[in-house]
Amino acid sequence: MTRRLIDAAQLAKVKADLEAIGQDYNLALRAELYAAGWRILDASQEIVPVEWGTLKASGNVSLPTEANPVCLVSYGGPASAYARYQHEGVRADGTHRITKHSEPGKSTKYLQIPFEAEIAEWPKKLIQGIYANRRR
Repeated sequence: MTRRLIDAAQLAKVKADLEAIGQDYNLALRAELYAAGWRILDASQEIVPVEWGTLKASGNVSLPTEANPVCLVSYGGPASAYARYQHEGVRADGTHRITKHSEPGKSTKYLQIPFEAEIAEWPKKLIQGIYANRRR
């Protein structure tokens, strides 16, 4: 997985800009992270393996809070072991490798692929989204 570092000075400038016009930086950041989470989930819905639709229906995006501005995108819930198996293409014990999916266009790494696409243009895309999510 590619890691993109966001320069703290860039975010400090965004925060100062928003605060200078009376805007809540934390709120705008959370809104953009939540929007990014939904973009990732929406893209993943196109490639998540489908047999009965249970895994696809378990997709979830958590709402970042003021105290914890983190957005989690996940699948599986109680069936997280199955979600992991489908994502990694092999069971945790190394058995049962997935060699093909029941539908064309479906894929392992159904979260990783959209996540990496989302952050490919960060920090620019993240910063633009924060500015766009300020209250008007």
